[in-house]
Amino acid sequence: MTSQLWPPMVVDPSTLTWDVTGTAKVKSLPGIGRALALICGLIGQMNLDPVKAGQILAPRPRVLQQPDLDKTLVGFTSESAEEYLIEGNSMSLITAWDSRGQAAACRWFPAWCWSTIKDDDRYYLNGHPVDPENVLHAKRGSDPMNPRRGVGIVEQHLKELERAGLQSEYERQNLRSGGVPSVAVIAPQKELTQAELDEAGAAWQERFGGPVRRPGIFPNGTEVKPLSWSPNDQQMVLARQMTLTDVANMMNLDAYWLGAPASSHTYRTPGVMFLILLRTTLEPILRELEQVWGQKMLPYGTDLRFDRTQLTRDDMASMITSFVVAIREGLMTVDESRVYMGLTPFGTPEATTPRIPSATPDTSEEPEPAISVNTPKEGDTK
Repeated sequence: MTSQLWPPMVVDPSTLTWDVTGTAKVKSLPGIGRALALICGLIGQMNLDPVKAGQILAPRPRVLQQPDLDKTLVGFTSESAEEYLIEGNSMSLITAWDSRGQAAACRWFPAWCWSTIKDDDRYYLNGHPVDPENVLHAKRGSDPMNPRRGVGIVEQHLKELERAGLQSEYERQNLRSGGVPSVAVIAPQKELTQAELDEAGAAWQERFGGPVRRPGIFPNGTEVKPLSWSPNDQQMVLARQMTLTDVANMMNLDAYWLGAPASSHTYRTPGVMFLILLRTTLEPILRELEQVWGQKMLPYGTDLRFDRTQLTRDDMASMITSFVVAIREGLMTVDESRVYMGLTPFGTPEATTPRIPSATPDTSEEPEPAISVNTPKEGDTK
């Protein structure tokens, strides 16, 4: 019996009051949408480079410039990362090979198109068997019931996402049917009929409901009290903030990135912020995609690397300060620093040759010369 990679058989939509099995509904949650836009957008900005013995090979192969001929590189990498996170399985099929037997092109397919059999190495694409050597399968963890499939955010945090969806639906219904008036008008008359109250309310709406703020003249003793949200509405705001914190934990993000309550980051430079984001959130995704794609797309001995320079760059002033010291001490050349900053290298011998650090002057004190004292000998006269 084949096992569909998505949606998993363990998720039964009929048992849920808010269906979270569909990716469209999950991404409609503001926190999830923001997290996916941040993570997948950053991954989509990175180029794919072949690396051998620590050196980037040039020129970049055609398959790394546009792996899927029907998509841009940004679309291919960002959609692959999104399915890896949400559904736990990012699937692509190699569709063309070059004369050297290396992958020349591939095509991305949604996870719901794929299925597997627990004791069979083959994959099934829309019910048809596929050679596993042609499949690029990056999986997030492993399903204990079927180790050949990964487990996504939705399946792992199903109940929490259902709660967030129900909370959003309850808030929508409460705002639609349980609204609070903007003001309360307390009339000085002790006894008013319902007809008089309705007439006064209509008159108030006609006079003050439009965009023009007309002056109001009321009988002596009339009180007008502005009304804010009810305590229940304020609790919904707090619940929404806590949901953002929960979503940040699901996506392994600092709550700061989702606008949830978090510690202050006022004195951190952009480079430091993105470096933390890269190491804690993006690296597990990047390393999985690099190994899976590199093994099938590149020849043996050549690794695939995402270009992380875009994220590790700091602001211009901080970079220049660091590079001046690195160039003076011979750690970098002028052209290497210009490439790191995204500038065109000079190409001159002075710019491509590391500088020899200047010798440190000897600041140790020399011993003072001995002072000779002429002692008069016996028999000498003055």
